[in-house]
Amino acid sequence: MTTGVTVWRKSTRSGGGNNTDCVEVAFCSDADGFHLRDSKLDAASPVFDLSPKDFSALISAAG
Repeated sequence: MTTGVTVWRKSTRSGGGNNTDCVEVAFCSDADGFHLRDSKLDAASPVFDLSPKDFSALISAAG
């Protein structure tokens, strides 16, 4: 559930054209964590809830 999502932000590594790999992240305003989704699917995208530790590990792995 994505209650508390205020603003979705697109990754700076996302491509500019259509059908490119796009990831969006939102800070969870009602808890300590983040939401992650595929921006190509918009509201139809599954949303993954990540703790700050898990989000940091994802960013490090994607590095």
